[in-house]
Amino acid sequence: MGRLVKQFSETEEGDFRYMLADFADMLIEKEAERADLIVRMQVMCQDPLKTYSILCQKLKDEAKTRDSAVTKEANKQHQLNRVMMKEGANRPKLNQSQMELAGASHEVSQATETLAQSIQTFEEKKRDHLKSVLSEFLWSEIKYHGKMLEILTVHHQKLGETAFTDDVSRLVDKMKTHPAPPSLSPVRSLMR
Repeated sequence: MGRLVKQFSETEEGDFRYMLADFADMLIEKEAERADLIVRMQVMCQDPLKTYSILCQKLKDEAKTRDSAVTKEANKQHQLNRVMMKEGANRPKLNQSQMELAGASHEVSQATETLAQSIQTFEEKKRDHLKSVLSEFLWSEIKYHGKMLEILTVHHQKLGETAFTDDVSRLVDKMKTHPAPPSLSPVRSLMR
């Protein structure tokens, strides 16, 4: 829009031309500020949030490890139950099955504890990080819109203070001093 207004200003004269050129510069500055805001949002807000897919995958892997340990423990329990039913008198085999079950139970406890700690750490960091990212987002938006209010207010005042009566008077005087040939309209003579 700024470039379009700039081109339009080049076809005008007097104060109106300067006002349009100034307005076009303001629009170009505004567009540049918006582009800077978008880049800042990308770097400060969107890119850090993309790392969460990696962190979530790590937690999923830990959950799979725990699920695997729980399945192993259930299989060892089932194996111990079979040994007790079929070979209850075979003490060495029974002790071996009990030790395997104890080992599997210990793996489940460790995997569960590790997963719980990882989830707690992840959730605490996620909340702090999201709070920081959202705060950055809000601050960037406030900063951008504050600057835009300043720029737009100044240009609104300039627009209200600019009187175009002198431009119109010069245009009328120009038409009176340079009469148009009968075949051309008065407006076309000014366009030359």
